[in-house]
Amino acid sequence: LALAPNYAEAWAALGKIWTAESNQDKAREAYEKALAANPACFIAVVRLAQMDLAKGRDEEVLQITHRAMEFEPVNPWVYFYSAVADVHLRRREEGEKTLRQAIAADMAHEIPPAEHLLGTLLDKKGDTQGAIEHLKKYLELAPHAGDAGQVQTRIDVLEQSLKIK
Repeated sequence: LALAPNYAEAWAALGKIWTAESNQDKAREAYEKALAANPACFIAVVRLAQMDLAKGRDEEVLQITHRAMEFEPVNPWVYFYSAVADVHLRRREEGEKTLRQAIAADMAHEIPPAEHLLGTLLDKKGDTQGAIEHLKKYLELAPHAGDAGQVQTRIDVLEQSLKIK
């Protein structure tokens, strides 16, 4: 960094090191410098979003992720963290839309919680069939998740409600 102070990926790597060392203040500073050098540095966006979500700073998450969404292609984690912040802020429609974007962008299926959260939102919305579909996809992607039993129970209840109608 002494030789290339605007090398975003180096700042992001330094942020990862400081995160691993539990130095959150230094990590945040490094990620912010990475974004200053390159606003499309998705590693920095994702890490800052994680840090802000952990501290309940949902508005900050939305600011960071929405700026990052201006660049293509968008990292699916950017959409996911933006959707989580929307849901925390009770902006369910925005959260649903952004979760669908996260799922579409997640070609490697690395974010099973996106399926779970979308299924939960659809359940609350009254879209039983959609909820079942996404909750089943979650279990398909994360069969050994700690909440797999609870999710399967919810699927069973939803499927039973369809039979009653």
